[in-house]
Formats: sequence, structure tokens, C-alpha cells
Amino acid sequence: MLRTTFARSTAILTSAAAIQNLMVLAVSPILSRLFSPEEFGAVGLLYAIAALPATASTGHYYLAVMQTRQRLVSINIVALAWSCVVLTTVLAAGLASFAYLTPSLIGDTAGQLGPLLLLIPLVMLTDGSLATGRIWDLRQADYRSLFRNRLIETGVTIVMQLAAGLLGAGSLGLACGRLLGVGAASADAAIVFFRSIGRRGRRAISLRGIRKAASRYWRFPAYQTPAELLGTLCRQMPPMLLAIYFSVEATGLYWMANRVLERPVLLFGADMSRVFLQQVAERRDRDHGALGLFVKVTLFMSALALPPFIVVIIFGPELFGFVFGAQWQLAGEYARWMALFSFAYLFALPTRGMTTVFGLQRAYAIMEAIRAALGALSIALAARLTGSDIDAMAAFSVVQLVVLSVFVLVIFLIVRRLEAARRRSADVAGALS
Repeated sequence: MLRTTFARSTAILTSAAAIQNLMVLAVSPILSRLFSPEEFGAVGLLYAIAALPATASTGHYYLAVMQTRQRLVSINIVALAWSCVVLTTVLAAGLASFAYLTPSLIGDTAGQLGPLLLLIPLVMLTDGSLATGRIWDLRQADYRSLFRNRLIETGVTIVMQLAAGLLGAGSLGLACGRLLGVGAASADAAIVFFRSIGRRGRRAISLRGIRKAASRYWRFPAYQTPAELLGTLCRQMPPMLLAIYFSVEATGLYWMANRVLERPVLLFGADMSRVFLQQVAERRDRDHGALGLFVKVTLFMSALALPPFIVVIIFGPELFGFVFGAQWQLAGEYARWMALFSFAYLFALPTRGMTTVFGLQRAYAIMEAIRAALGALSIALAARLTGSDIDAMAAFSVVQLVVLSVFVLVIFLIVRRLEAARRRSADVAGALS
């Protein structure tokens, strides 16, 4: 398997992710004793709220890099995405300052953030800049730069959060530690980009080129961004609704459970899906069939992820209590049900890549709208009917598993039909010639 380009590229990124996740897992038992569930909950609520504007900050123009082989066009696409990040960050800074000075307008739940509210624009700036910078390395297949970048992000974050915990900086120190880590990785990605394009590439960046890119790839902000916003809402809905219906402590328990369960996604799922996206784009450009790779990668990711999630489902509370301390045992109950959602999200990652490459943003947006609506409804109904945060997480996770499974099947059928139509067109053209 390592002889193939896909496997070699995945191995490079996965090795970085393995080191990254081992570092995170190694430091988690220390952080769980330096910070309380309430402090984790405050940070979790911050990132749940900030995730929505951060997702929209780029307009998802950076993904258009995967749809063109023209270098100068790609350079202006990256410049366009970074321009969107800066403009939305400035706007968010004004709104966040106003909300902080008038807490009565934002409700009790968001009001619990206090000074953390002012960090939302910085989350948007660092997250949006990092996503844009990394897409360039991905399109250029520069996986070694991505390897280094991931380690910079994790290393700086861990050092800063440990220092904040030892100094008793509380939730503010925990949040700033992550901001500094993502900010360092964003700066590294920007440096790599400008070195890669050289002087000629830097001179090619122009207002006219940025405008042409914005006009040509309008479907990304029109369809991809709403879809991603709905997907982000689905992921951040549990911590926000747990804070509304139960407590910030419940959000902290969710945050810790998610911190562990997202490891398989970050370990191989996210990187494999990035390589998959690049490889599918190459196959589409060369008129090679992409459906076979899609099926193989989806099945492989499912088989690879299933064992660890089964362990969490069976031994979740005991594992969390032993590793993180007795106060986190309830997080293991959350994790039992959240494992269903995490598993479904993982094996659906290649499907999201297919929607990007084959221009199926509308179908993706519809799916995410359904997922968000049913997710919110399931948590709200379970919370009101049972009054149990565990039951609320169970209902949410089962609904997500079903919707994502249907999504994978639908996109498979659509792509199969598109490829069949393309083959028929090629046969007709060959016969005519």
C-alpha cells in the first residue's frame, strides 16, 4: 500500500498527526487536574460560539484552489480568502466589543464568558488564516510543510496551556494557549506560501485578480459556506445547548469527552481526507474514475476507526475516571454516546471531499440543514422530556449517525451517475471522431 502516492502522502501526514495526538493525550491528564470542568466549560462555550463566525470568515474561497491548475489564479484565490478573514475579523472585533460592554443584550449563557468574549475575533483570525495557508501546501502536495505546521500548532499550544495552568490563569489562560498555538501555525503557513510563490507570485496578487476569483468561484460562499456553517452548528450545538438547558459544567464534560473522541478524526481521518481531496481532484482532471477510490477510502476509514470507538462505548466511564480523575467520570458517559456521532462524522469525511470536487455544494448544504435541524430538535426534546443531559447526548448522537449514513449513500449514487454520464459522453465523442 505504501507504494501508492495516496498511501505515501497519507503516511507523512498521519505520522505528524500521530505525534500530535500523542502529545495531546499525554498532556490531557495533567490539564484535567490543573483546570476544573467549569473552566473547560467556559473555553468550550467560547469556541462553540466563535466556531460559527470563524467558519464563515474565509467564505470558503480557499477551497477553490482545488478546482484550478492555474498557479496565478490559485495565488489570487488565497489572497482573496485571507482578505475575507481580515475584513470579517475587523467586523467581529466591533461586535464583540459592543457585546462585552452591553452584556444584557447577549443573554445569560453567552454572558458567562466575560472577558473571553473579546477573544472571538482572534479565534476567527487564527483559524481562518490557518485553513487558508494549509490549503496551498495541500494543493502543491507539500506534505512535509504540513507535517511541520501541525507540530508547531500542537507544541506551542501545549507549552502555553501548561504554563497557564501552573500559574493559575484559569479559563483565560487555557483559551489563550490554544490561540497562541494556532497563531504560530498560521504564521508558519503564511511564510511557506510567500516563499513558495516567489517574487513573481507576489507581484501577481492584484485587486483585479482577486475580484475575478471572487466572481468566478461565487458558489463557495453561496453554497459551501452555508453548508459548513450548518455543519459547524451541528458540531457546536451540544455544548451550547448543554449550557442553556443544564450548566457550563455539563459543557466542560462534553468538551473533555470530545477532546478524546476527536483524536481518531485528527489522527488519520482529517489528513487522509485532505490527501483524498487532492487525489480525487487529480483523477477528475485526468478523467480517471474517482468512485473506486471513494469507496475504498470510506471503507478503510470505517474499519480503522471502529475498534477504538467500541472500546469507548464499553469502558468509557471507567477509562475517563482512571485517566483524568474522578470528577471526569461522567464525561465517559457522554463519550459512550458521542462515539456514535464521532464514528459517523469520520467515515463521512471522504464524502465531503466528493461534494467539493464534483460541485455538489447544494446537496451538501441540504444535508447539513437537515442535520442541524434534527440535531437541535433531538437535544431539545430529550432535555425537556427526560431532564437528563446523558439522554440528550444519546438522542443527538443517534440522529447524527442516521443522517450522515444516508448522506454517504446519496453522494455515492449521485457521483456514480455523473461518472456514468461522463463515460457515455466520452464514448459518443470517440465514435464521432
